Amino acid sequence: DMFTFASAFNRDLNSWVVSSVTNMSGMFTYATSFNGNISSWNVSSVTDMNEMFNNARAFNKDLNSWVVSSVTDMNEMFKDANAFNGNISSWNVSSVTNMSSMFNGADVFNQNIGSWNVSSVTNMSDMFSSATAFNRDLNSWVVSSVTDMSSMFYNADAFNGNISSWVVSSVTDMNNMFGSTDAFNGNISSWNVSNVTNMSSMFVFATAFNRDLNSWVVSSVTNMNEMFYYATSFNGNISSWNVSKVTDMGELFSRARAFNQDISSWVVSSVTDMNEMFRDAEAFNGNISSWNVGNVTDMSSMFREAEAFNRNLSGWCVSNITTEPTDFDTGASSWALARPAWGTCP
Repeated sequence: DMFTFASAFNRDLNSWVVSSVTNMSGMFTYATSFNGNISSWNVSSVTDMNEMFNNARAFNKDLNSWVVSSVTDMNEMFKDANAFNGNISSWNVSSVTNMSSMFNGADVFNQNIGSWNVSSVTNMSDMFSSATAFNRDLNSWVVSSVTDMSSMFYNADAFNGNISSWVVSSVTDMNNMFGSTDAFNGNISSWNVSNVTNMSSMFVFATAFNRDLNSWVVSSVTNMNEMFYYATSFNGNISSWNVSKVTDMGELFSRARAFNQDISSWVVSSVTDMNEMFRDAEAFNGNISSWNVGNVTDMSSMFREAEAFNRNLSGWCVSNITTEPTDFDTGASSWALARPAWGTCP
């Protein structure tokens, strides 16, 4: 933390001999004026660069010659380093295990780091979150050790890089992974997501995304809350999904205005929350009359403003919901067929 919050400091430190240093964590955190030359530093003994340039908002130097092969922690290394777009394409990051929030808020960074060896990394949560300029091909990355990709590309407005071949079989958390990605429409249909348990908000506000995800094995997922919320282009096939462990489908397709796929065979018997599930899903008219919704306790606004929906749901078992939920079908202007008989299980 040597220059942490040293907001006025800005000197050329290139002549410093740092070859014995092992820890540079937080070294320039909130050193908001610092843009000194440190390009020739020998950092080969450093193992920890956690938060090193966090909020070093003026810093933008070429660090490509740095030998970072001993570093294991790059968590938040360039977080909110708003000016940084230095060349770091040749870095050997093969020992790094934590890249969480590494470029979070580094909103001009767009270097080609596609050749990095990230095979030891286990945590990539928020890695490019709000890195609004970043758009590179990362398809060659070996991410097979990563378990956490939550919010990895959240609000990465420009990102539409190729990641189609990623082996994500160790990942358990994809919460908000592509949330608010205005451009992303990558072909990720062949991903092995069989160990993922959390897909909540995964494509929330991912307004360009529209891929066939039917081959995904989602049998470990328990949370799909807001998964396609406001994913206004999405109409991908997901008809064969095994959602039998999912308990939360609240707002799953809310405002997914293009979606109208056949999900009639979904086993939703574990779901307890369907709050706003199809709210303003204005194209949806799937036949879900045979769903077993017997464990659901919340259906408030479930079909609110679902303008195309018109199915007979009189056979639904809704013994856990004794009265009509608030705004259950408000604005569902096409719905002429029978509703559930509240408090009964036909």
